[in-house]
Amino acid sequence: TVAYAVELAAVAAIASHLGLVALRQLCWPLLAVVVIRFVVNPEILKYPLGLTPILNWMLWGYGISIAALVVALRFLRPTGDVKLVRAVEAAAALLTFVLLTLEVRSIFQPTAMATPDAGFMERAFYVLVWGGFALAALWVSWARHDPVALWAWRISGMLAAAVAVLLQVLIANPVFQHADVGRLPIANGLLLAYAIPAAMAALARNWIDGEPNRQFAIVVEATASILAFAWVSFEVRHLFDPAFQRSGFEAEGLELYAYSIAWLLFGVALLALGFLRQAAALRHAGMALVCLVVAKVFLIDMAGLQGLLRVFSFLGLGAALIGLGYAYRRLGFDSR
Repeated sequence: TVAYAVELAAVAAIASHLGLVALRQLCWPLLAVVVIRFVVNPEILKYPLGLTPILNWMLWGYGISIAALVVALRFLRPTGDVKLVRAVEAAAALLTFVLLTLEVRSIFQPTAMATPDAGFMERAFYVLVWGGFALAALWVSWARHDPVALWAWRISGMLAAAVAVLLQVLIANPVFQHADVGRLPIANGLLLAYAIPAAMAALARNWIDGEPNRQFAIVVEATASILAFAWVSFEVRHLFDPAFQRSGFEAEGLELYAYSIAWLLFGVALLALGFLRQAAALRHAGMALVCLVVAKVFLIDMAGLQGLLRVFSFLGLGAALIGLGYAYRRLGFDSR
Protein backbone atom coordinates (compact mmCIF):
# COMPACT_ATOMS: atom_id res chain seq x y z
CA THR A 1 0.00 0.00 0.00
CA VAL A 2 2.85 2.36 0.76
CA ALA A 3 4.32 1.52 -2.64
CA TYR A 4 1.03 2.47 -4.30
CA ALA A 5 1.05 5.83 -2.50
CA VAL A 6 4.65 6.50 -3.56
CA GLU A 7 3.76 5.45 -7.10
CA LEU A 8 0.90 7.94 -7.08
CA ALA A 9 3.33 10.73 -6.21
CA ALA A 10 5.68 9.57 -8.98
CA VAL A 11 2.86 9.46 -11.55
CA ALA A 12 1.73 12.94 -10.52
CA ALA A 13 5.27 14.28 -10.87
CA ILE A 14 5.88 12.69 -14.30
CA ALA A 15 2.47 13.77 -15.63
CA SER A 16 3.10 17.31 -14.43
CA HIS A 17 6.56 17.58 -16.02
CA LEU A 18 5.49 16.04 -19.35
CA GLY A 19 2.01 17.55 -19.45
CA LEU A 20 0.35 14.15 -19.93
CA VAL A 21 -3.29 14.45 -18.91
CA ALA A 22 -4.01 10.78 -19.60
CA LEU A 23 -1.15 9.69 -17.35
CA ARG A 24 -2.44 11.93 -14.56
CA GLN A 25 -5.75 10.03 -14.61
CA LEU A 26 -3.88 6.98 -13.29
CA CYS A 27 -3.78 8.79 -9.95
CA TRP A 28 -7.47 7.96 -9.44
CA PRO A 29 -7.19 4.15 -9.26
CA LEU A 30 -3.96 4.39 -7.26
CA LEU A 31 -5.65 6.72 -4.78
CA ALA A 32 -8.64 4.39 -4.50
CA VAL A 33 -6.38 1.41 -3.76
CA VAL A 34 -4.51 3.31 -1.02
CA VAL A 35 -7.71 4.49 0.68
CA ILE A 36 -9.45 1.12 0.49
CA ARG A 37 -6.48 -0.84 1.80
CA PHE A 38 -5.72 1.59 4.64
CA VAL A 39 -9.26 2.60 5.65
CA VAL A 40 -11.75 -0.12 4.70
CA ASN A 41 -9.55 -3.20 5.09
CA PRO A 42 -10.37 -4.81 8.49
CA GLU A 43 -7.27 -7.01 8.40
CA ILE A 44 -5.03 -4.11 9.42
CA LEU A 45 -6.39 -4.53 12.95
CA LYS A 46 -4.84 -8.00 13.07
CA TYR A 47 -1.31 -7.07 11.99
CA PRO A 48 1.34 -7.42 14.76
CA LEU A 49 2.28 -4.04 16.19
CA GLY A 50 5.66 -4.80 17.69
CA LEU A 51 6.88 -3.92 21.17
CA THR A 52 7.19 -0.13 20.90
CA PRO A 53 4.05 1.95 21.43
CA ILE A 54 3.32 4.55 18.72
CA LEU A 55 6.59 3.78 16.90
CA ASN A 56 5.10 0.82 15.03
CA TRP A 57 4.25 -0.19 11.47
CA MET A 58 1.19 2.08 11.44
CA LEU A 59 3.31 5.18 11.95
CA TRP A 60 5.62 4.56 9.03
CA GLY A 61 2.96 2.89 6.86
CA TYR A 62 0.39 5.63 7.17
CA GLY A 63 3.01 8.34 7.65
CA ILE A 64 4.92 7.61 4.45
CA SER A 65 1.66 7.31 2.52
CA ILE A 66 0.44 10.67 3.84
CA ALA A 67 3.79 12.24 2.96
CA ALA A 68 3.54 10.77 -0.56
CA LEU A 69 0.08 12.29 -1.00
CA VAL A 70 1.38 15.67 0.14
CA VAL A 71 4.19 15.43 -2.42
CA ALA A 72 1.64 14.48 -5.09
CA LEU A 73 -0.39 17.58 -4.24
CA ARG A 74 2.65 19.73 -4.97
CA PHE A 75 2.56 18.54 -8.59
CA LEU A 76 -1.23 18.31 -8.97
CA ARG A 77 -2.23 21.78 -7.79
CA PRO A 78 -0.58 23.64 -10.72
CA THR A 79 -2.48 21.44 -13.21
CA GLY A 80 -5.85 22.92 -12.28
CA ASP A 81 -7.46 19.49 -11.87
CA VAL A 82 -9.63 20.58 -8.95
CA LYS A 83 -11.48 17.28 -8.48
CA LEU A 84 -8.29 15.25 -8.27
CA VAL A 85 -6.65 17.77 -5.95
CA ARG A 86 -9.66 17.74 -3.62
CA ALA A 87 -9.74 13.94 -3.67
CA VAL A 88 -6.05 13.67 -2.74
CA GLU A 89 -6.47 16.30 -0.01
CA ALA A 90 -9.44 14.42 1.41
CA ALA A 91 -7.51 11.13 1.30
CA ALA A 92 -4.55 12.68 3.13
CA ALA A 93 -6.87 14.09 5.81
CA LEU A 94 -8.69 10.76 6.15
CA LEU A 95 -5.46 8.77 6.49
CA THR A 96 -4.22 11.21 9.13
CA PHE A 97 -7.46 10.82 11.08
CA VAL A 98 -7.32 7.03 10.86
CA LEU A 99 -3.65 7.00 11.91
CA LEU A 100 -4.39 9.05 15.03
CA THR A 101 -7.33 6.80 15.90
CA LEU A 102 -5.39 3.57 15.43
CA GLU A 103 -2.43 4.85 17.45
CA VAL A 104 -4.74 5.57 20.39
CA ARG A 105 -6.24 2.11 19.98
CA SER A 106 -2.79 0.52 19.90
CA ILE A 107 -1.89 2.18 23.21
CA PHE A 108 -4.93 0.88 25.09
CA GLN A 109 -5.55 -2.40 23.22
CA PRO A 110 -2.19 -3.50 21.76
CA THR A 111 -3.13 -7.18 21.60
CA ALA A 112 -6.85 -6.89 20.83
CA MET A 113 -7.33 -3.97 18.47
CA ALA A 114 -10.34 -5.58 16.78
CA THR A 115 -12.39 -5.82 19.99
CA PRO A 116 -15.31 -3.36 20.04
CA ASP A 117 -14.93 -2.33 23.69
CA ALA A 118 -13.32 0.95 24.73
CA GLY A 119 -12.82 2.13 28.30
CA PHE A 120 -13.36 5.58 29.76
CA MET A 121 -9.79 6.82 29.32
CA GLU A 122 -9.51 5.37 25.82
CA ARG A 123 -12.63 7.28 24.79
CA ALA A 124 -11.16 10.38 26.41
CA PHE A 125 -8.05 10.11 24.25
CA TYR A 126 -10.19 9.62 21.15
CA VAL A 127 -11.95 12.88 21.95
CA LEU A 128 -8.61 14.62 22.49
CA VAL A 129 -6.97 13.49 19.24
CA TRP A 130 -10.14 14.01 17.20
CA GLY A 131 -10.60 17.43 18.76
CA GLY A 132 -6.97 18.33 18.04
CA PHE A 133 -7.40 17.16 14.45
CA ALA A 134 -10.58 19.25 14.17
CA LEU A 135 -8.80 22.35 15.50
CA ALA A 136 -5.97 21.90 13.01
CA ALA A 137 -8.46 21.46 10.15
CA LEU A 138 -10.44 24.50 11.32
CA TRP A 139 -7.29 26.62 11.34
CA VAL A 140 -6.40 25.47 7.80
CA SER A 141 -9.95 26.18 6.67
CA TRP A 142 -9.79 29.67 8.17
CA ALA A 143 -6.33 30.43 6.76
CA ARG A 144 -6.73 28.98 3.26
CA HIS A 145 -10.52 28.83 2.76
CA ASP A 146 -10.06 25.16 1.95
CA PRO A 147 -13.38 23.25 1.54
CA VAL A 148 -11.74 19.90 2.33
CA ALA A 149 -10.36 21.26 5.61
CA LEU A 150 -13.77 22.78 6.35
CA TRP A 151 -15.50 19.41 6.08
CA ALA A 152 -12.65 17.67 7.89
CA TRP A 153 -13.16 19.98 10.86
CA ARG A 154 -16.93 19.57 10.74
CA ILE A 155 -16.92 15.78 10.65
CA SER A 156 -14.11 15.18 13.15
CA GLY A 157 -15.32 17.95 15.46
CA MET A 158 -18.89 16.69 15.52
CA LEU A 159 -17.67 13.12 16.08
CA ALA A 160 -15.54 14.25 19.03
CA ALA A 161 -18.47 16.26 20.44
CA ALA A 162 -20.84 13.30 20.07
CA VAL A 163 -18.50 10.91 21.90
CA ALA A 164 -17.76 13.45 24.62
CA VAL A 165 -21.35 14.46 25.32
CA LEU A 166 -23.35 11.33 24.55
CA LEU A 167 -20.93 8.69 25.86
CA GLN A 168 -18.63 10.39 28.35
CA VAL A 169 -21.30 12.59 29.96
CA LEU A 170 -24.69 10.94 29.49
CA ILE A 171 -24.23 7.19 29.01
CA ALA A 172 -20.87 5.95 30.30
CA ASN A 173 -19.63 8.53 32.79
CA PRO A 174 -17.64 7.36 35.85
CA VAL A 175 -20.73 7.48 38.04
CA PHE A 176 -22.67 5.03 35.84
CA GLN A 177 -19.70 2.88 34.81
CA HIS A 178 -16.76 2.56 37.18
CA ALA A 179 -13.57 4.12 35.81
CA ASP A 180 -10.16 4.58 37.38
CA VAL A 181 -9.35 8.26 36.86
CA GLY A 182 -6.68 8.56 39.55
CA ARG A 183 -6.84 9.77 43.13
CA LEU A 184 -5.33 13.26 42.81
CA PRO A 185 -7.78 16.17 42.75
CA ILE A 186 -7.87 18.23 39.52
CA ALA A 187 -4.85 16.46 37.93
CA ASN A 188 -6.68 13.26 37.03
CA GLY A 189 -8.51 11.56 34.20
CA LEU A 190 -11.47 13.91 34.51
CA LEU A 191 -9.24 16.75 33.36
CA LEU A 192 -8.44 14.83 30.17
CA ALA A 193 -12.00 13.65 29.61
CA TYR A 194 -13.90 16.88 30.25
CA ALA A 195 -11.87 20.01 31.03
CA ILE A 196 -9.40 19.90 28.14
CA PRO A 197 -12.07 19.01 25.54
CA ALA A 198 -14.19 21.88 26.90
CA ALA A 199 -11.23 24.23 26.45
CA MET A 200 -10.69 22.91 22.92
CA ALA A 201 -14.36 23.54 22.10
CA ALA A 202 -14.08 27.07 23.49
CA LEU A 203 -10.99 27.66 21.35
CA ALA A 204 -12.85 26.37 18.30
CA ARG A 205 -15.66 28.81 19.05
CA ASN A 206 -13.18 31.69 18.86
CA TRP A 207 -12.03 30.53 15.42
CA ILE A 208 -15.45 29.66 14.05
CA ASP A 209 -16.55 33.11 12.91
CA GLY A 210 -15.70 32.18 9.32
CA GLU A 211 -17.90 29.07 9.46
CA PRO A 212 -20.76 29.60 6.97
CA ASN A 213 -23.13 27.31 8.88
CA ARG A 214 -24.00 28.93 12.21
CA GLN A 215 -25.53 25.71 13.54
CA PHE A 216 -22.01 24.40 14.11
CA ALA A 217 -21.28 27.41 16.32
CA ILE A 218 -24.31 26.55 18.46
CA VAL A 219 -23.17 22.93 18.77
CA VAL A 220 -19.65 24.01 19.76
CA GLU A 221 -20.97 26.44 22.39
CA ALA A 222 -23.28 23.79 23.83
CA THR A 223 -20.48 21.20 23.87
CA ALA A 224 -18.09 23.52 25.70
CA SER A 225 -20.73 24.42 28.30
CA ILE A 226 -21.87 20.83 28.89
CA LEU A 227 -18.33 19.47 29.23
CA ALA A 228 -17.28 22.27 31.57
CA PHE A 229 -20.34 21.70 33.76
CA ALA A 230 -19.73 17.94 33.74
CA TRP A 231 -16.09 18.45 34.76
CA VAL A 232 -17.07 20.68 37.68
CA SER A 233 -19.74 18.22 38.83
CA PHE A 234 -17.66 15.05 38.50
CA GLU A 235 -14.68 16.75 40.13
CA VAL A 236 -16.80 17.46 43.19
CA ARG A 237 -17.87 13.82 43.23
CA HIS A 238 -14.22 12.78 42.88
CA LEU A 239 -13.25 14.84 45.93
CA PHE A 240 -15.66 12.85 48.11
CA ASP A 241 -15.46 9.51 46.28
CA PRO A 242 -12.09 9.30 44.47
CA ALA A 243 -12.65 5.73 43.29
CA PHE A 244 -16.25 6.36 42.15
CA GLN A 245 -17.34 3.33 44.16
CA ARG A 246 -20.69 4.79 45.15
CA SER A 247 -23.38 4.09 42.56
CA GLY A 248 -25.80 6.72 41.34
CA PHE A 249 -25.88 10.40 42.27
CA GLU A 250 -26.64 9.95 45.95
CA ALA A 251 -24.99 12.62 48.09
CA GLU A 252 -25.48 14.10 51.52
CA GLY A 253 -24.09 16.58 53.97
CA LEU A 254 -21.03 18.52 52.93
CA GLU A 255 -21.01 17.02 49.43
CA LEU A 256 -24.42 18.52 48.69
CA TYR A 257 -23.11 21.88 49.83
CA ALA A 258 -20.01 21.48 47.66
CA TYR A 259 -22.18 20.90 44.58
CA SER A 260 -24.09 24.09 45.32
CA ILE A 261 -20.90 26.12 45.69
CA ALA A 262 -19.32 24.68 42.54
CA TRP A 263 -22.45 25.16 40.43
CA LEU A 264 -22.97 28.66 41.77
CA LEU A 265 -19.41 29.65 40.90
CA PHE A 266 -19.82 28.09 37.47
CA GLY A 267 -23.06 30.00 36.90
CA VAL A 268 -21.42 33.26 37.97
CA ALA A 269 -18.51 32.53 35.61
CA LEU A 270 -20.97 32.05 32.74
CA LEU A 271 -22.66 35.33 33.62
CA ALA A 272 -19.34 37.17 33.74
CA LEU A 273 -18.27 35.67 30.43
CA GLY A 274 -21.62 36.64 28.95
CA PHE A 275 -21.10 40.24 30.03
CA LEU A 276 -17.52 40.35 28.74
CA ARG A 277 -18.40 38.85 25.36
CA GLN A 278 -21.82 40.53 25.20
CA ALA A 279 -23.32 37.08 24.65
CA ALA A 280 -26.93 36.84 25.77
CA ALA A 281 -26.90 33.04 25.51
CA LEU A 282 -24.13 32.76 28.11
CA ARG A 283 -25.90 35.18 30.43
CA HIS A 284 -29.15 33.26 30.14
CA ALA A 285 -27.39 29.94 30.75
CA GLY A 286 -25.60 31.37 33.77
CA MET A 287 -28.80 32.79 35.21
CA ALA A 288 -30.63 29.50 34.64
CA LEU A 289 -27.90 27.64 36.52
CA VAL A 290 -27.97 30.15 39.37
CA CYS A 291 -31.75 29.69 39.64
CA LEU A 292 -31.22 25.93 39.68
CA VAL A 293 -28.72 26.29 42.53
CA VAL A 294 -31.14 28.50 44.47
CA ALA A 295 -33.87 25.89 44.10
CA LYS A 296 -31.46 23.12 45.10
CA VAL A 297 -30.32 24.97 48.21
CA PHE A 298 -33.83 25.61 49.47
CA LEU A 299 -35.35 22.25 48.49
CA ILE A 300 -32.47 19.83 49.13
CA ASP A 301 -29.46 21.31 50.91
CA MET A 302 -31.36 22.79 53.83
CA ALA A 303 -32.81 19.37 54.65
CA GLY A 304 -29.35 17.84 54.97
CA LEU A 305 -27.42 20.64 56.70
CA GLN A 306 -27.48 21.61 60.34
CA GLY A 307 -26.00 24.26 62.54
CA LEU A 308 -23.27 26.45 61.08
CA LEU A 309 -23.40 24.79 57.67
CA ARG A 310 -27.04 25.85 57.33
CA VAL A 311 -26.11 29.41 58.33
CA PHE A 312 -23.15 29.55 55.95
CA SER A 313 -25.32 28.20 53.15
CA PHE A 314 -27.82 31.04 53.58
CA LEU A 315 -25.07 33.62 53.92
CA GLY A 316 -23.19 32.40 50.86
CA LEU A 317 -26.33 32.23 48.76
CA GLY A 318 -27.45 35.68 49.88
CA ALA A 319 -24.04 37.20 49.16
CA ALA A 320 -23.98 35.61 45.73
CA LEU A 321 -27.43 36.92 44.85
CA ILE A 322 -26.54 40.40 46.06
CA GLY A 323 -23.37 40.29 43.96
CA LEU A 324 -25.32 39.20 40.90
CA GLY A 325 -27.82 42.00 41.39
CA TYR A 326 -24.97 44.50 41.67
CA ALA A 327 -23.36 43.11 38.51
CA TYR A 328 -26.57 43.48 36.53
CA ARG A 329 -27.10 47.00 37.82
CA ARG A 330 -23.48 47.99 37.13
CA LEU A 331 -22.94 46.29 33.78
CA GLY A 332 -26.48 46.52 32.48
CA PHE A 333 -28.69 43.90 30.94
CA ASP A 334 -29.26 43.85 27.22
CA SER A 335 -32.92 42.93 26.84
CA ARG A 336 -32.32 41.92 23.26
